[in-house]
Amino acid sequence: MLKKGASWLLLLSLLCSCFWILPASAEPASDADAAAQGYQAKYTASDGMVKYFRFDAVDSNQRSTMPADVPEGGTVELIADVTIGFELLLNGSYTIDGKGHTLTGAFRTDGSGADITIRDLNVVLTTLGAGNNYLYQLNAGNACVFEDCTFAVTGTPAFAVIIPRGELTMRNCGFIYTSEGAQPVFLPESDNQAVLENTAFDLSGAPNATMGLVAGAGNRYYNSWTKALNAASEGGTVTLLDNITVTGTDDRLIVSKAITLDGNGKTVSGSTGSYLVRFDATGTMKNLTVLQTGAAAAMQVNAGATATVEHSVIRCTATTPYGTVVLNGKLILDNGAQVISEGSAADGTQSVGVRMNTTDSELVVNEGASITTVGNSFKANITNESKITINGGTVTTDRHMWEAAGDNRCTLIITGGTFVSNHAADALICVFGSKDQTVRLLGGNFTAPKIIDTEGALAELGGTVVHNGEVIFNEPMADDIENPNVDIRLPDGNAATLGNSGIRFETRVEKAWLDAMTEAGVTVATGTLIAAKASVEAAGAFTAEALEAAGKTYLDIANEGWYNVDAEDDFYQFYGTMVNLQESSLTGELSGIGYVTLTVPGLGSFTFYGDELTGIVRDLAADVTAQDDAQTAVLNFFRGIAD
Repeated sequence: MLKKGASWLLLLSLLCSCFWILPASAEPASDADAAAQGYQAKYTASDGMVKYFRFDAVDSNQRSTMPADVPEGGTVELIADVTIGFELLLNGSYTIDGKGHTLTGAFRTDGSGADITIRDLNVVLTTLGAGNNYLYQLNAGNACVFEDCTFAVTGTPAFAVIIPRGELTMRNCGFIYTSEGAQPVFLPESDNQAVLENTAFDLSGAPNATMGLVAGAGNRYYNSWTKALNAASEGGTVTLLDNITVTGTDDRLIVSKAITLDGNGKTVSGSTGSYLVRFDATGTMKNLTVLQTGAAAAMQVNAGATATVEHSVIRCTATTPYGTVVLNGKLILDNGAQVISEGSAADGTQSVGVRMNTTDSELVVNEGASITTVGNSFKANITNESKITINGGTVTTDRHMWEAAGDNRCTLIITGGTFVSNHAADALICVFGSKDQTVRLLGGNFTAPKIIDTEGALAELGGTVVHNGEVIFNEPMADDIENPNVDIRLPDGNAATLGNSGIRFETRVEKAWLDAMTEAGVTVATGTLIAAKASVEAAGAFTAEALEAAGKTYLDIANEGWYNVDAEDDFYQFYGTMVNLQESSLTGELSGIGYVTLTVPGLGSFTFYGDELTGIVRDLAADVTAQDDAQTAVLNFFRGIAD
């Protein structure tokens, strides 16, 4: 009876075990042989023996488990695909090497202290919601690393696909979730987090689901973006995994340290009375859509902060009196950045693109950025001193591109870009009020009734300016206006006198450039400025404006005709001469420079200069040979030789 009872106990023990281990006496000759016999995995026991087993038995909770004698730090290798009836219980510290096989079923860790690595495994679970309420429940005190694994999950779990209460890492993995439900991938309990390295999640087949872990700092992801920001170091990156819906002031996205905010293609949205995203510190925002459907701004940059935006959309769909972006600091719109204002107001006072809200606010628009508005593209609050620099990109508006009113003393610099007004009459640049604004137009392609509403309001014109498809201005290059020579003018044939002889400066102007300007309807005037070199140095620049501002005397000699207008030369030529020289002028260094003044219809008059020449009359006269008695007399005076 004792032997019989022992036999029954042995049989009961075998029935309750969770796997079958092949007896050593029947050990297969190879993995293929074992797989042919129905075994699915193998491991090397502590005694050095290789053991094969299969996951076809269950414990009292209907769970498949691992062999109890898998050594700590050992490796279990799959030799065939595996189907788990309910879930696979993982306890201990070992590695499961899938060898590219597929495991169909769920995982779970119980207790504490498990430290599992699973690699090169294809995980499939198609029964979520039908008895399997999760793909993996990693309980507290346990750790699991998935490496080079793929996951294909179908159905709707009770709470989430993965419950990461322990230390979960997914590295170089791919994850596909297909579900009609709204349960997330990761259960967003307060302390849940996971390390996700180079792992892609495809939720296109689960349109109602979220990731559950909202954002990450580095590779560690949390259930809220604020935790990720707190965990991020200065200069680090916070990456969004989920869309964020802002409902009040507590869940706005506020960047308070120098980081890169990577939206990862996600959207921050809300219908609120305040901004959705705010920069209080200098940082970068990329790959993010900020969508405001309420009557507030979508984004704000505060004083002292610089926000650089690339490959992102900042958009307001409702009429907002604030502007899509409110600037108290500096905003740089780089390649792929879009600002869109879609509110229905048509008077230009609402639904503006960027509001220059406080003194020293600044906007830079670079190539590849775009701003599209139903109201003004930019607007400044009264009494502010702000600056806008547009280096490229596209600005499209139904009203003014820029409106400067009152005493706001703003600076607008345009070096390039495409500018389109859809209004029948409005100019793109509107200047009124005190007209203390500074507008520098240094290039750009403009489609609008007018570029600027006040002729002569431009402080500077340069580059190439295209209006409604026609080049209306092209800035001269360095050699288009040049001063090649300074010498002494002496009429010949005994006609030279002190009253018609003196120091002469030559100017040459490129014919092709000047003819093109004339054909574009530009009015051209040319001439020469002559002044003492000391006066030019005191003024700091050789221009009429600089000399006048410094209170220095100069001559402005208008050109009355070209010397070689009918010649085949590539340039036009003229001279400016200072005559009737006094004895005190003969030893002083004199400077001369040629200029061309262009009057562009609708923009104003602008003067461009050649290069500065200097000369001393006595030195120049020493090298001149007289041709007649009159020239000899003048040259002797210039040389300081008495009669």
